[in-house]
Amino acid sequence: MKVRSAIVFLALAAAVSAEELPRKTKAPRESYPNVDVIYGSVTMPDGKRLHSIITKPRAAKEKLPVIFLAGWLSCDSVEAPADTKDATGLILRGLAQTPGFCLFKIDKPGCGDSEGDCSQTDFDTELAGYRAAFRALKNYDFIDSDRVYIFGSSNGGGFAPLVPETESEQAQVRGYITIGGWVKTWFEHMLDIERRRFALMNLAAAWSRVKVPALILHGQYDWIMSREDSELIAQIVNANVPDAARFIEVPEMGHGGQHYLSMADAFAGKEAPFDPKIIRIMTDWLEQRQKKPAK
Repeated sequence: MKVRSAIVFLALAAAVSAEELPRKTKAPRESYPNVDVIYGSVTMPDGKRLHSIITKPRAAKEKLPVIFLAGWLSCDSVEAPADTKDATGLILRGLAQTPGFCLFKIDKPGCGDSEGDCSQTDFDTELAGYRAAFRALKNYDFIDSDRVYIFGSSNGGGFAPLVPETESEQAQVRGYITIGGWVKTWFEHMLDIERRRFALMNLAAAWSRVKVPALILHGQYDWIMSREDSELIAQIVNANVPDAARFIEVPEMGHGGQHYLSMADAFAGKEAPFDPKIIRIMTDWLEQRQKKPAK
C-alpha cells in the first residue's frame, strides 16, 4: 500500500511540476503556424516553479531533438511573442520554427511568469533552475532527451557546459551553440563578488570537458564580450576533439544578435533592421549535425 501511495504521489508531483503558472503579464503568448506551443513549469529543488515554454512541429510523429536555451544575465523574459522587435527574441522565434527540432526555454526565478525574485537570484540558484529544466526534458514523450543541443546566449554562452551536471547528462548533449559567450573577460567589468563567482564557476574547466560539436559565434560589433573569449572557447573544445568547434565572427552582428552598421551604432544602440542570417547560420549547423551519425 505504501509503495502504491508513493507511486501516486510521484505521479501527482510530476503533473504539478508541469502545470502552467499564473500569468503576470498582458503580453500576447507565443504562436506560430504549424507549431505547437506548450506553456508549463519546472520545479526547482527549493520548490520555486519556473515558467517553461516548449515548441514542437505540429506534424511531428516521433521524438525530436531539442534546442535547450541557457539564457542571459538580465531579468528579461525568454518569451518571444509575434510582435517582438528584440533581436534575441527574433532568433528564438526562428529556432522555434526550425523543422525537425523542439525548443525548450525557461524564465529564471522572478523573470516572466516564474516564481521568485530575480534581483535576489544568485548564480547557484540560477544554475539549479537550468539543471532542473534539463532533467525535466525526459518528462516529454515528444522530446528525444538523448539529442540535446544547448544554445548559450550571452552569459549562458559561458556557463552552458555547466548545465548537464553528471556524466550521463553530459552524454545527452549532441552539441553547443553560443553567441557572445565568455570564459574570462567577466573579470574586467564585474565587481568583486562576480570575481569570486567566476573562480567558483571555472568556465575554462567546464568547456575543457566538452567533447561534442560546438558552434561559437561572436558578433563583429559585440563590444560587451571580446572576440578573444569566443575564440578561446573554440580552442579549448578543439584541444579535446580536433575540429569539433567552429568559430564564426558574424559580420555586422552585436552582442545579442542585433544588426548594426558600425561599432559606433552598436555603442549608441542604433539598430538596423534585423538580419535573419544569424538564424540560418544556426539552423544550417543544427541540420548538418543531425545528418551526421553520433560518435
